[in-house]
Amino acid sequence: MRIKNTGYIVGLCAIQAMGASSSFFVPRQITTDPTFELGLNYFQHMYREDVDTDKFYSDITANIVYQNSTNEEELARYFLKDNKCSLAVRENGTGDLGSLWFQTIAASGASYSSTLTLFPERHVWGIVPAWYASWKKFWANVTTSLIGVEHDANLSETSIINQGTTSGFETLTNYFKNTDATYGPNYGRIDSVERDKVGLDDIQCKIGYTPVKRDNGHLGFYLVGTIPTGRDRSAVNMFAPVVGSKNGSFGLGAYGDVELLKRDRVRMSFMSDLKYRYVFSHHEMRSFDLTNNGDWSRYLLVVTNASRLDSQPAINYLTCSADIAPRSTIDFWNALHIAWHTHWNFETGYVFWWRQSEKITTGSCCTITDNGVGIFDMAGALAGSAVSAGTANITMSAAGTNVATSDASFTTIQTSDLNLCSGAHPSSWSHKIYGAFAYDNDWGKVGFGGSYEFAAHKALEQWGLWGNISVAF
Repeated sequence: MRIKNTGYIVGLCAIQAMGASSSFFVPRQITTDPTFELGLNYFQHMYREDVDTDKFYSDITANIVYQNSTNEEELARYFLKDNKCSLAVRENGTGDLGSLWFQTIAASGASYSSTLTLFPERHVWGIVPAWYASWKKFWANVTTSLIGVEHDANLSETSIINQGTTSGFETLTNYFKNTDATYGPNYGRIDSVERDKVGLDDIQCKIGYTPVKRDNGHLGFYLVGTIPTGRDRSAVNMFAPVVGSKNGSFGLGAYGDVELLKRDRVRMSFMSDLKYRYVFSHHEMRSFDLTNNGDWSRYLLVVTNASRLDSQPAINYLTCSADIAPRSTIDFWNALHIAWHTHWNFETGYVFWWRQSEKITTGSCCTITDNGVGIFDMAGALAGSAVSAGTANITMSAAGTNVATSDASFTTIQTSDLNLCSGAHPSSWSHKIYGAFAYDNDWGKVGFGGSYEFAAHKALEQWGLWGNISVAF
């Protein structure tokens, strides 16, 4: 594909097109989740009866966290063509995927057929340490996470009829693993291998001021930023585990609480925190579909003008390093806290999370190849007169009724043909509820909590458990 780097193409994917999938998923980070930062900790910081609040106070908190994804069918729809939970593979062009594009060809006189499904799973475990310090009306907080992440796409192919026997791949499963032939995909691979990644998540830093500081309530604001700790992300495997990012962020927040009830042995408070961050751009590898060729067109085959029969996976050319800007994100935390018999604490909370759709910019950094390629003309090749097939889509076959028209002359794919939204994570939001309890003393506290996050739109649905311990000094 010949790329003309004379300008930039910008993708603003405010709303993902109906029925369009994405090639890359970005999970919500644990470090910036208020559940672990503020849950059980906010009340301890603001209502310290046995500490002079005008003197220096500090504590170290650690949450031992485990999270597990649920509703895997919905996550599969995020990745699969047309947002389906399974795909019909048909060599004759009557299915969701044409097997010929995946170099899976049955013996002469037969036709390949199967059903392709995904069942993506994500598991996270680790520790979320935090340091908090306050002096008079000023305070600071630093939070990060040392976590391990395990992802498994759980690709499966069933109801296989007439598996491939000619030069190429026996099944689509083998194609996506890229183990049986030379010309398989270098990117966008899918398999059923559990992949682990362990590392330090981004570091969140806050500096705050509490102008209203009373025995029965507080009101304040803060500046917040994150320091990136991740490595460059690769597009080799779809749904690969990710820890940290290369994107720094900066923002601000406001918080407040009010005491609803105070009796001899019971104290009830409502607490709230609203945090906004703008996440800056950084370049990373992404794979893109073609705008006029539809969903999963990145898995078409392409050829050069000089070798119109020597086809290769288009995704090897449609993957490049682009500038990815996650942009705005909001966390809105609300909780009801009950302190009972001085030392026992019970808390229930709700978190609304929203992240803006990614903005993708390609320019001089997105150099896909110096050789122009066009979409493989399967029908023309069968007839002995291959040109290119600029209107082809991933459902088509080489013969029958669902066949792409041959171009009048060889047509190369241009940078402007890229559907940048296909490589972006769309806008997403979720609702999270949690419950927790703790026992505190002069030295700190020990607690336990559980949560469930409902994926309202393009987010990860998951449940979690954590243990909380803090030491004050």
